[in-house]
Amino acid sequence: MLGTACRAQETSQFRRAAVSIPANIAEGFKKTGKLDKFRFMNIAQGSLEECRYYLILARDLKYSKTSDLMSQVEEVPFRKPITVHLEGASDMVG
Repeated sequence: MLGTACRAQETSQFRRAAVSIPANIAEGFKKTGKLDKFRFMNIAQGSLEECRYYLILARDLKYSKTSDLMSQVEEVPFRKPITVHLEGASDMVG
């Protein structure tokens, strides 16, 4: 069984990932270039997937009941990475 220090570290990583989601959305919103916007949205999406992982880990390791949180996270649809929508974006670079 993992110790309390390990749980504390996982909790801290989960919190950082959770805070990163809206922070990256907000920062991307203010960017003027499409590539910058997509990059920040993609980072936010990665942080969301990281949060999903920590909830699954907590459930599997029986740290706590995560069903309420998992149902809320599942409300956010899983999509292909945002970067797939950049067809022709290489024309915008350089």
